[in-house]
Amino acid sequence: MDSREFEKRLKRELLNQSEKLEGQLVFKPAAKGSKEVNTVQYFPGDGHLGVSIDLENTYMQYRCGQSIEEIAEKLISDLKNSGRELPNINLNEDVIRPDRIIPALIPSEGNEALLRTVPHVPFENLQIIFKINAPEIKGGCTANVTYEYMDQNGWTEEKLLEIALKNDMFKENILLIPFEFYALERPAYARDDDLSCFSGLTVPMVTVTNVYRKFGTAAILDKEVMAKIAEAFGEDLYIIPDSIHDCVVVPKSEYPEAELEERSPGKECKAPHSEDWLSDDLYYFDRLTREITRFSGREERQKSPGIKFSDQCRK
Repeated sequence: MDSREFEKRLKRELLNQSEKLEGQLVFKPAAKGSKEVNTVQYFPGDGHLGVSIDLENTYMQYRCGQSIEEIAEKLISDLKNSGRELPNINLNEDVIRPDRIIPALIPSEGNEALLRTVPHVPFENLQIIFKINAPEIKGGCTANVTYEYMDQNGWTEEKLLEIALKNDMFKENILLIPFEFYALERPAYARDDDLSCFSGLTVPMVTVTNVYRKFGTAAILDKEVMAKIAEAFGEDLYIIPDSIHDCVVVPKSEYPEAELEERSPGKECKAPHSEDWLSDDLYYFDRLTREITRFSGREERQKSPGIKFSDQCRK
């Protein structure tokens, strides 16, 4: 049986077994990196909030000996268990609100399918997308802001970015953690805290993230925060992406010359990219202009033309 026929039969079997669920099943393609995958979504009760499982690996499970009935039974069980953990909230009234929009940084590479479906703003060789943040849902939950939602509100990508950067949901949850504090178990710093003590750090490295540890690298888009860190160190900064969730900031004078060579454009990273990977590049914060640019070499830093807003964002 080929994969297309398998998908048809699996869908029929899931619908046959859906009587075990108290809600609606929806089959829908979703972006996963540079490709689209089929998913099954379950909306229990009034259908305001649902859970989703992608079906990408189910055909391999079938090829390895599992029956379609067994695969469907396991999927139904997983959907049912996940559905029990959803809070009883009205998605439209309680969650999908402008004051919950936050920015997120993702790589352009590998996200081609996603970027065709969501508003985005180019940022150097990365992209800024927008998330609806619902931390009160068990485990934390974010959902992509879509073109449909943007158009319903009469916004542009520029307006979305303005909203996201001003939202308290974004600003008040920024977290700054000096590297040496991990071992000392000392509390982290918030956006509005006095950062003058950074100048006396034994290890002048600061992790920039948010309290949720999800899409926290976007905190570098807050120019006030970056300016305060630079002021505390008394110099410009290098930004080292660790993942889409956090990054490390170091004073310019403290970054090893050898590392600068390794992170110069054209140096190929042979390490495999994880799902949370953001970039192998180095970025530079200029405390005078308050601009972030992609590092282009020790002798020359390419000046960014700034964030561009264009109809070309939507394709």
